[in-house]
Amino acid sequence: MPAKTPADTVAKLSAAIGSALAAPEVQESLATMGLEARASTPAELAALLKRDSDRWAPLIKAIGFTAES
Repeated sequence: MPAKTPADTVAKLSAAIGSALAAPEVQESLATMGLEARASTPAELAALLKRDSDRWAPLIKAIGFTAES
């Protein structure tokens, strides 16, 4: 969602996604693609993305990878 989305809208969408991911048919469908359904809060997702960025950014920069590579 865009950065300035109202918090109540973010919370509603997060809850809806969490409910959808809890559905057995959604979990089974994702599992057929090798994916694992795991809901999180917007704050948990932001923290995960920051950790991943902090971990991988130096390597990506060192090898000179770009989206056009």
